[in-house]
Amino acid sequence: MPLFEDLTGQTFGYLTVKKLVQRKSRKVPTTKWLCHCVCGAEIAVIATALKNGKKTSCGCKTIKKRQDGPYSASWKGGRIKRRGGYIAIMCPDHPAATRQGYVREHRLVVEKALGRYLTKKEVVHHIDGDPANNDLVNLFVFPNAAAHTRWHKRLEEIALYD
Repeated sequence: MPLFEDLTGQTFGYLTVKKLVQRKSRKVPTTKWLCHCVCGAEIAVIATALKNGKKTSCGCKTIKKRQDGPYSASWKGGRIKRRGGYIAIMCPDHPAATRQGYVREHRLVVEKALGRYLTKKEVVHHIDGDPANNDLVNLFVFPNAAAHTRWHKRLEEIALYD
């Protein structure tokens, strides 16, 4: 019976064994294999971890499970309701996307109508006050937060004198 089994070319989950890296002879021999993962990474793995299924990827499989988006257990198709009632859409390549890849829908609606991205300073106002109502006729763009604040103060003044 050989001291170690040649695993070269075998696939274990996302890992394909390329070559023998290390072999220590002790009472219990430890053999490490260089494996290539489907994500492109290379990793040295102990043979027993491969054979018993404890190591099936370089770690990319675990990361994908934890990510937002289609790999998340709470994936709802890329449309979620955020704090304050705002709707956010999965759009990871957008310049204003969050770390999770979401952009508020009202900004996307206005950008599509204008044919350009909004600047970071521009503020989109919901005319009816409902942050989930993202119809274009309900949205108004202010050049900055100061102009948006002045608008709200003016509305308060009008309401006080009615």
